[in-house]
Amino acid sequence: MDPDKQRRIASKGGKAAQSSGHAHQLSDADRSRGGKMSPANFANRPKEEVQAIGRKGGKASGGTRRGDNY
Repeated sequence: MDPDKQRRIASKGGKAAQSSGHAHQLSDADRSRGGKMSPANFANRPKEEVQAIGRKGGKASGGTRRGDNY
């Protein structure tokens, strides 16, 4: 599909959701936080917590990396 046509269709859907009240409404506080509180945002987590998550993933993988053929 032509990207411009797809953009027009998506725009109509967004406008319809807004006018019918079905679109997600963010408060000013939610908007200012943005992605800062996202659980996937490792930049805002303590260093020790990120290291623990990495160790857990390494143990689950058996300590091997994908693509290692030796």
